[in-house]
Amino acid sequence: MRVNVVRKHLVMECGKIQNKRYTAFLFMCRYFSRAYFTFLAIACLSPEMAFADSTPQKDLIVNGDFEKWSSDSPDNWTVTPAGRVNRAETGYRGAFACEVLVDGKESITLEQEIRSDFLKPDQQLILQCAIKSTTQGGTTLSVKFPEQPDVQPLQVQSISNAIWQRMRLPFTVPKSAVPGRVLISISARNAKEGPLLVDAVSLEPCIPWRSSLYPESWTPPAPGTIENALHDFSYAGYKNGIEPPNTFLQLKQFNVVDAFKADPNGKNDSTDAIQKAIDAAAAVNGGNVFLPKGTYRCNGPLFIKTSNTVISGAGPEKTRIIFTSRDADLFQREIHQQVLFCGGEWPDSGIPLAADVPEYSTTISVEDPGSLKPGGDVAIGWKITDDFVNEHGMQGVWQEFNGKWQPFFQRTVVSIDKNASPARSTIDVPMRYPAKQRDSASLIVIPNYLEGCGLQDLSISDAHPEGKQWSDVRFSIVGMYRAKDCWMRNVNSFASGADGECHLQNNGFRIENCKRVTIENCSLANPQNRGPVGGGYLFEIVASSEVLVKDCTGTNGRHNFIQNWGFGTSGCVFLRCHSTGSRTFPDQNTEPDHKGWAACSEFHHSLAMVCLVDSCVLDDGWLAGNRGQWSKGAGHTSTGCVFWNCSGKGTIYSWQYGTGYVLGTTGLSIMTTVSDAVANDLNKGTAPEDITQGEELGKFLKPPSLYMDQLMSRNNNAKMTD
Repeated sequence: MRVNVVRKHLVMECGKIQNKRYTAFLFMCRYFSRAYFTFLAIACLSPEMAFADSTPQKDLIVNGDFEKWSSDSPDNWTVTPAGRVNRAETGYRGAFACEVLVDGKESITLEQEIRSDFLKPDQQLILQCAIKSTTQGGTTLSVKFPEQPDVQPLQVQSISNAIWQRMRLPFTVPKSAVPGRVLISISARNAKEGPLLVDAVSLEPCIPWRSSLYPESWTPPAPGTIENALHDFSYAGYKNGIEPPNTFLQLKQFNVVDAFKADPNGKNDSTDAIQKAIDAAAAVNGGNVFLPKGTYRCNGPLFIKTSNTVISGAGPEKTRIIFTSRDADLFQREIHQQVLFCGGEWPDSGIPLAADVPEYSTTISVEDPGSLKPGGDVAIGWKITDDFVNEHGMQGVWQEFNGKWQPFFQRTVVSIDKNASPARSTIDVPMRYPAKQRDSASLIVIPNYLEGCGLQDLSISDAHPEGKQWSDVRFSIVGMYRAKDCWMRNVNSFASGADGECHLQNNGFRIENCKRVTIENCSLANPQNRGPVGGGYLFEIVASSEVLVKDCTGTNGRHNFIQNWGFGTSGCVFLRCHSTGSRTFPDQNTEPDHKGWAACSEFHHSLAMVCLVDSCVLDDGWLAGNRGQWSKGAGHTSTGCVFWNCSGKGTIYSWQYGTGYVLGTTGLSIMTTVSDAVANDLNKGTAPEDITQGEELGKFLKPPSLYMDQLMSRNNNAKMTD
C-alpha cells in the first residue's frame, strides 16, 4: 500500500572511520511519478569496516523512499520532513529525519519487504535506525520471515520517550530461506500521543573486520608517538603473561587439618590453626597451606607476609571459609582485610630523572644509577604539582594528593648503561604516559615485594548478621598489598546464611601497589553495604600496574569492577569478565523502598592510564569520565583506556581525558558526546570526543581479544629473538 509523501530525506550509516567523520556520496534519484525528489546517502565504508563487497548491496538497503513502505493505517498518517537532525542527539552526522504524524491512532506499524537472492541462509545481517518517539508505549524494530512461519520474529524495543535512540538488531537469515525474504517493521504504541521520527534506516551484511587502529601490520608505537595509537597491553598478569601461576605445585604442603587441627566442620574457630600453618610455611620460605574439603570458621583475620606462600582448597564447591569478625579493632589500622597478603614498606625518596621520558618509551635517563641493577624492581612517578593539575584542567578538583609523589608505573630494570651521559636504564614495560622533570619525576628502588603468593580453589564469605557493615566501612575480604607475580584463582563468594543471600560485608578483592597480579575464574556477589564511603566494590584495583582480571564475574555490587583512589593504576586488563546488577544506596535505611539507583563498573578516581576492558559482558555498564568533586575530588578518572569487543545490555560512558577508545560493541549503548553537558558534568573537559568504531559489530571484530592477540604476538617475537 502506498502513501502520500510530501518529501523524503534519509541517511544510511554503514560505518565509522577513525576520525569520526562520515564520507557520503549523495545520489539524486529520478523523479517519481509524483515529481518528488528522494535523496539516498550511502556512506562509504572505511577499510576497517568493510562488509561483503566494497560496494554496498543496494537491494539490501532500506532507503528514504517511504513510497515503498506500507502502513496498517494508511488513512491516518503522513510523512513530513523533520529537518536536519542534531548529531549530538542521534549519533548520526549530517542526517535528515522523516516525521510520521498519526491522527488519533492507538498504534501504527510501518513495514517494508526485502526480497533478494543475496539473503542467503545463515547470512549475518544488521538492521539499524535512529528513532525518536513521543509516544507513551515505546517503539519496536523487528525483522519477520514471511516464508518461515515457524521462525519467531526478532526484535529490539525502545522504551524511553522523547529522546533519540540508536536501535540495532543483528540477526541471521534462517536456513530455510529460499529465496531470501524478510519483512522489516517499525511499530509505535499509543502513537496518538505524538509524532514518530525515523532516521538512518539500513540493512547490511556483516563480515569480519579490523579496526584501523589495529591493522594486521600493527607494531607497538614508537616513543613520543603523537597520533592516536593503541598501547601494547600484553604485559598484564603474572610474570607478564609469559607463564601461568603454577609454581605452588613445587611447594611443601601444610595440611591445616592433619597437622594443625583446624576444624573442617565449622563449629570451632580455625583462625589460629590456619595462621600457624601459614607461619610454618613462612619459616621454610614458603609453602602450600592446604584446606581439605570442609567449612572453616575464622573469628579473626589471616596474614601472609612471606613470599611463595599459597592458601589453597579442594575446590570452590568443597572448601569454604566463613569469616565472622567485623570489628575494626581486630584489624590493622587503615588496612581492613579478612585475608591480607602484604609486602614491605616502600622507600620515601628516589633517584631523579635526568630528562623527560616520553610515552611508549622503555629508556629512562637517571642522574645517579648507583643503586640500580638488572632485574631490580622500581616504581616511576612524580609529584602532583600545580603544573600537572593545571595541565589537566583540575584546578580546585584534584587536591587530595597535591604536592605528594605518586608511583605511576611499577617496572623491572632490564639493563643499565652507566657509560652513557646521563646514565640510561631500560625497563621491561613501556611508559604509559609522559614523565616530566617539571613534576620532579623520579624512580624508587623496591627491594621487598611479596611475590609468588596465591589464593585458590575455595569459597569465602564474611556477611554478618548485626548490620555493622554500614559503620565499619572499607572492609575487603581479601587484600593484596605491595606484591608482584601473585594470583587469585578459582575463588568464589557464597551466602553463609548470616544475612540471607548476602555474601560479603563490604568489599571483595583489593589489589594495591602491586604489579603483574592475575585474578582469574573468580566470582564475587551480593555485598551487604553498597553505600557511600567505599562500600560494595567487588574487584578493586588501586595504584597498581599490569594487573590481569580474567574470566571473573561480579554480581550485585555497587561497582563490580573498579579502579579506585589516587593515581598510578595503569596497563591493567579486564578480560572476558561479566558485570551485572550494580546498584548504589545512599545509606542503610532512609532511601525509599531501599531499591537504590542503577550503577556500573567504572574507573573511579584520578586518571587511570591506558587500561583495557576486553571482551567483557557489561549488563550494567562501565563509566570512564570526569567525576569532578565526587570521592574527594576524583576528577578525570581515565585516559587512553580501551573498550574492545564488549557486549551486554548496559551502557559504556566514555568521556576520557585526551583520547579514549570504544572499538567493537554488541548490544551496548555508547555515550561519548562532549558537545552538550551531561549529568554531573561527567564529560566536562574531555574533548576531543573518544574514538568509536564498529558499534553493534563486536561479534565480527578481529581479533576477538586484543590482549590475547598482543600476548601471542609478543611471545612469538620473543621466541624468534631467542
